Parts: sequence; C-alpha cells; structure tokens
Amino acid sequence: MYRSSGTRWYKDSKAVAWETEALIAIKLQKRGQLKVKGDTVHITWYRADKRRFDCDGPIKPMLDVLVKAGVMEDDSLVTFLQVQKKQSSFKKHYAEVEVQ
Repeated sequence: MYRSSGTRWYKDSKAVAWETEALIAIKLQKRGQLKVKGDTVHITWYRADKRRFDCDGPIKPMLDVLVKAGVMEDDSLVTFLQVQKKQSSFKKHYAEVEVQ
C-alpha cells in the first residue's frame, strides 16, 4: 500500500482507492454518532484465503482512516490495541473495528 521513493513514502493507487472506500463505509456507519475518546481499539481481520500475513501491517492505515473519518480524535491516544486474525466465510477480505 505504501511505497518509497528515496527518503519519501507515498500511497500507491491501491492505497488511495482503499482509503476512499473505507472513508465512505465508515461515514455511512457513524451517522449521528458522537466522536469517541478512542483509547481502546479492537480489530478483527477476516481473510478469504489461507495465505500467511502479518496482522500488524494494515493497522496504521486503518487508524489513520478512523481519524480522517472523524471516529476518533487522534490515533496517538490509543492505549490498548487488540488485533485478531480469522478465516472469512465469505470470498473477500474484510475487517471489523470497534473503537471505545
């Protein structure tokens, strides 16, 4: 999702597309809800395939999108982060996120 060019990092086209889709989905789900403190975050990653992957790689982009969508003030305020990987029963990857 992120690429480097010398000493600079930038988002590739896949990252930009994912961020746009995630922002829309989050904003639709949070209509009328107040911004939460956001010091506790639970993330469950559901994978459609059985390939191995690091569960920590997508965390930073996910937290950044939650801040951009107005779900929480600042991702640096997170004091407890729980990440879990599970096999998806659907034919696509997705994540469930709970912010408290």
